[in-house]
Amino acid sequence: MLNGLKEVFSPERLNTYGLNTETEEAVLEKYAENLRIAESFYTAISILEVCLRNAISEAIHNETPLKSEWLVQEINTRTFLTERMHRKLQKANSKVLRQLRNRVSPVAPYGKLVAELTFGFWVHLFTRDYIPGLWMKYNYLFKNVFPNYDKYIKPDCPNISGVNTVNVMYSKLKIVLDFRNRVFHYEPIFNHPAGLDNLYSDIEKIVGAMSEDALGYMQKYCRFSEIRQVQSLSLIHISEPTRPEPIS
Repeated sequence: MLNGLKEVFSPERLNTYGLNTETEEAVLEKYAENLRIAESFYTAISILEVCLRNAISEAIHNETPLKSEWLVQEINTRTFLTERMHRKLQKANSKVLRQLRNRVSPVAPYGKLVAELTFGFWVHLFTRDYIPGLWMKYNYLFKNVFPNYDKYIKPDCPNISGVNTVNVMYSKLKIVLDFRNRVFHYEPIFNHPAGLDNLYSDIEKIVGAMSEDALGYMQKYCRFSEIRQVQSLSLIHISEPTRPEPIS
């Protein structure tokens, strides 16, 4: 069986699961466990991604002097996006317009544009490029995106305040983004250096910081805890580091 799977999965991929050092049964079981873990994260990642893009979009829409459909404004005249993110916005707009072949307007419907932009686009808004022109300029914006920050995130970094909270959120979101990309590109995640339990805990905290209703919904339907309980002992103890000390 392994010889056939080597051809379709590729030896390079299976080497990550110990092809050269472990038994055929162990390699196949580890590969299956990785698929189950990835599946168990899908609900949490999707809820986080949808909540984040909508929270940012609505906060900018409702709480800043920017026009209500600010993404449309940015397509026409770049005001605060970096050139790289502006190109991503234009690319998303073009993609939606191709899907709506009979649309006359040169700009996609706002809601479809928000949905088309990648998770990486929204995470990038927390980089230092946007601190002066977005988070410092509209210093109440962060609280509108993360109304429950003090309850869910601040305990991890009690001495961080002000604009530095943007850096805290970026560091957490960037780890989740990189992990999300590994999940959706079918890469090994069972031995992720951040630790699976730590990753899931951080996703819970980020979602909770935005919406406790969304957190409750996520916890009700996400299967991560269930999968971890039945996971084989050989994987439970692989590269599960301890959580680092809080940032000071």
